[in-house]
Amino acid sequence: MEYVEGRRVTEFVLEQQLPLRERLQLFLKICRAVQFAHQHLVVHRDLKPGNILVTAEGEPKLLDFGGAKLLDPGDDTWQMTIAGHERFTPGYASPEQVRAEPITTVSDVYSLGALLYEVLTGTPPHRFSTATQIARVILEEEPLRPSAAAADPAIRRQLRGDLDTILLRAQAKDPERRYRSAGHFADDLRRYLENRPVRARPDTFGYRAGKFLRRNKMGAGAAILVLFLLFAGVIATARQAQIANRERARAERRFNDVRKIANSFMFELHNAIKDLPGGLTARQLVTQHALEYLDSLAEESGNDLSLKSELATAYEKIGLVTFGVQQALNAHRKATALNEELVQADPKNAAYRKQLSESCKNLGDVLRIAGNSTQAIKQARRSLALIQSLATDDPGAAEIQAALADRYLELGFALIDAGDLRAALQNDLQAMAIQEEVVAQNSSDKQALRELGAIYGTISNAYEDSGDYETALAYNRKSQEAMRETVESDPTSASARRDRWAACFRTGRQLALTGETSGALDNYTKATELMEGLATADPADKGHRRWLALTYLSLGELFAKLDQPNRALEIYRKAIAISEQVFAPDPDRAEVQRDLARMHEAMGLLLANTDQPAPALEYFKKAEAMAQAS
Repeated sequence: MEYVEGRRVTEFVLEQQLPLRERLQLFLKICRAVQFAHQHLVVHRDLKPGNILVTAEGEPKLLDFGGAKLLDPGDDTWQMTIAGHERFTPGYASPEQVRAEPITTVSDVYSLGALLYEVLTGTPPHRFSTATQIARVILEEEPLRPSAAAADPAIRRQLRGDLDTILLRAQAKDPERRYRSAGHFADDLRRYLENRPVRARPDTFGYRAGKFLRRNKMGAGAAILVLFLLFAGVIATARQAQIANRERARAERRFNDVRKIANSFMFELHNAIKDLPGGLTARQLVTQHALEYLDSLAEESGNDLSLKSELATAYEKIGLVTFGVQQALNAHRKATALNEELVQADPKNAAYRKQLSESCKNLGDVLRIAGNSTQAIKQARRSLALIQSLATDDPGAAEIQAALADRYLELGFALIDAGDLRAALQNDLQAMAIQEEVVAQNSSDKQALRELGAIYGTISNAYEDSGDYETALAYNRKSQEAMRETVESDPTSASARRDRWAACFRTGRQLALTGETSGALDNYTKATELMEGLATADPADKGHRRWLALTYLSLGELFAKLDQPNRALEIYRKAIAISEQVFAPDPDRAEVQRDLARMHEAMGLLLANTDQPAPALEYFKKAEAMAQAS
């Protein structure tokens, strides 16, 4: 075995007088070691300071994986390993260990929480004066809030709020209420370090609002009115920062408090309603008023990197919510500029580099929609390069690997839009290989499985475009299989219904290309029903209306192929009417212009084939003009 010369982690942080941030960064390394053990089906069962030594170089070493251990006569009773039918250390043992119940990885999460509690506060969460108290204290008494237990006033202030919540969740008596793994525990600590909302925050307004909105879809307006009042409060509070010196300290405290509340409302409320049918109008109302708040706050950001990071994330949200191309481009460009400032100020900060990669990706996506393929490819490659550098620094991080797969896929979208099918397919296949590895490492992650299904669907489209219909259908089946579990878990959500539409639409199109018209008609009919439902639920959602028009176009083409020109003519007219309504207020959206060119061409072909050359020629002229313009 390796000889480890080091100090107990609790002694090390005190001797080195580590500030709270560095203590958390040291603890993340411990979590990574425990997560590695869990991934290899090993549960430690006895995590405590005596089993974690830190070398002089600051590297923690995790010891005593289930081996026999001599008791240290110098240990206090609450730190000793009790041997018997189940070995545990009372000061760090989970309730299920005390009850001699089966031990799982969440038992180690409890011990990690107790260990971090002591590392941050300088005192353990539980102390026992007699052995008879052990079971009662561990099973019944809640630990004192860490911010109340810490002796150092500065540490106390830092613990108050998010860290209190994170530590108490890790030490929940009920295993179901704890973090599911050491990795999830570590992820929340990283979110705290990166000034992002933590997942452990219980019963926030955003959470309650999300539940309320799911029950009362028509009540979204009431929630938005509350949000408007909060934004007004933020702006008023920001202005108070300019008052006289005797009021400055109080104004700054209020500014930071309300800024935190506003961010919570903006992001948590947005996430709560993003998949709610009919939620687009509510999100766009948030957008309209949030932009005014963000622009005014950006003028006052100065050199505050934390505030700039929040602003960049907020602009990204705005760009993703709005359907207007110019508004989306402006929002993503502002986000990109802010993130470039952050990376320039702190080039080694992984969170800033990841944010810049995200903003480049989103900017490229909107540039592609606007028809600017060259710039779209440039931004996609820049986004990919940033994530590749992060993957080089931390090759084992699942989150970075998933982002890497996403960036390869985004570059594939930009390349196929420019007509480079071969290069697009190569990037799509690279994305697939990475995402398959991500899913293999965490098979319970339904979102990762859903993203893998989407990649399979993209590859299916690429093979279809190249004329290899047999391979296209094979990948389409893999896509449906991958998405089946996520769709079944919440079949009524907007995202699940979009996934089902995409599968039916793709299947219908590929069956039509291979001559299986009966199966194609069944799938197109189902796809039409699904997208009509989504478009009806939220008439303001132009994305759903565009997809409905494209579904009508393909269904009409099938009827034309089946020699049913009247039905095809009726459906083409519906498709054209919807696309013209989508295009008219947003002429910068080149993709809709291309849609209209295809629809006019299809209408012209139908009329020409039914001996109506004059109107057919008019439609062909419209198609040509739109194709040239796009």
